[in-house]
Amino acid sequence: MGGIYEGVQACVTNHLHREILHISCGAHNSNLAVEYACNCSVEYINLFMLLQELYNYFTLSIKRCHVLREALDKSPYGLNIKSLSNTGWTANYESIHAVIESYDGIIYCFQLIEEGEQFNKESKLQGKNLRNKFISYEVIVLLKFMKNITRTTNSLTAHLQAKQLDILSSMELITNTLKLIEMMRNDDQSLKNILLLGKKHIEPYDVDIDKEFNRLRRIDPKPATVVQLTRESFYLKLFREILDHLYKTYSGFLNVLNEKLQWFVNVLHSRIENLTLNECQHMCELIPKLTSPPLLFKELQLLSDQIKECDNMNGMAKLLQECGHLYPKVSSIYNYILTLPNTTATNER
Repeated sequence: MGGIYEGVQACVTNHLHREILHISCGAHNSNLAVEYACNCSVEYINLFMLLQELYNYFTLSIKRCHVLREALDKSPYGLNIKSLSNTGWTANYESIHAVIESYDGIIYCFQLIEEGEQFNKESKLQGKNLRNKFISYEVIVLLKFMKNITRTTNSLTAHLQAKQLDILSSMELITNTLKLIEMMRNDDQSLKNILLLGKKHIEPYDVDIDKEFNRLRRIDPKPATVVQLTRESFYLKLFREILDHLYKTYSGFLNVLNEKLQWFVNVLHSRIENLTLNECQHMCELIPKLTSPPLLFKELQLLSDQIKECDNMNGMAKLLQECGHLYPKVSSIYNYILTLPNTTATNER
């Protein structure tokens, strides 16, 4: 679509002899940001492989699935486990949330399968191996942390999927999400609290977390040159690593939006006072049949007080329905923004 030589955007631009803006799907970009961030280290990759292995173990057998459902039905907080997906917008959040809420019930199911006479040796062995992997301080800590992260990104992705969302409002949503990610990254105490919650959660299973940490962190062949991190420092580093990846990816997408829409950002109700004649000049170059930047600028000035009273672009649309015929050039601007191709992929792909 956006190819610079043979893409649809380039072909239409060449045919009409004017610049055509193309904005890629915000929801899909958000999903890709999460996917790439989850591949930033071996620990996160192993976590999601374990979640998929867990899902496959229970769903590929009717008997095992029945045991899990019975156990979760008895729990007031139990949620049925979900599959992961590379392109499922909510898959990571739903899978992590379900496992966290049903953690104790899942462990109990492994015990029932291991003791049950109706299960063969292969099922029992697989269950025992999964149980040993699952009862882990690192798994608990990363699950709790990723639940917080994916809750934030899932909320953004859900908003970006809204059919009535305009492109300028999506920029505000991404900006606010970046502020939240930055706040999470710099909040040392909240990150440390996740470690404390993980320690408390794993206590009933008699896990030596220091022994586990030393086992998972292999001895460096050149100890004189390696930086030795404590358990707390190591996991805080892991937390910040994925937050930095998310921040970088979302910032990159926001920069693309800012670059393409730099002449339109000041027509928002909250920024209309900052509008300049130069921006009107560029808008006239982009929007067909829109001429005379000074007249456009004057119309926006005349309507600025009413624009400020609008809470969002939907409010602007209602305002233009009432008085748009009196301000034809302003109507052209907002109609262009509201119909700008902010691609929304309604089907996961």
